[in-house]
Amino acid sequence: MVSNPYQYSEVATDSQIDCRASTIVKYWEKKRILFNVLLLLAGSIPLITFPVIPGTNLKQFLVGGLIYGIFANIFYSLGPYFNVWYIVYLNRQVIIFKWLFYLGLLFSIALTVLISFSFVFFIE
Repeated sequence: MVSNPYQYSEVATDSQIDCRASTIVKYWEKKRILFNVLLLLAGSIPLITFPVIPGTNLKQFLVGGLIYGIFANIFYSLGPYFNVWYIVYLNRQVIIFKWLFYLGLLFSIALTVLISFSFVFFIE
């Protein structure tokens, strides 16, 4: 019988820990592109819908969007870190927290749309 490196055991070897962590990080890094594309689209909706906003500067939107994207990716990185911590330090089976990705994605899109539309409606 072939042993499964993802199996729960009392003491995990270093190779099992490396395999677990790399599996989780690879999953999350593949999803990072989708996350960034969807946030870019969500942030672009107000600019496409309301192209002329009096008294605003496109440079402000671009710089603000870049800073927002950097912080969004920092918070995105908390997902795989928490996932790896749960698996490695609590010595659990490899479970990729897909629910955490989708919950964070929905929250991030909602926040992005809310912030984007607030600029459109509340700029004097």
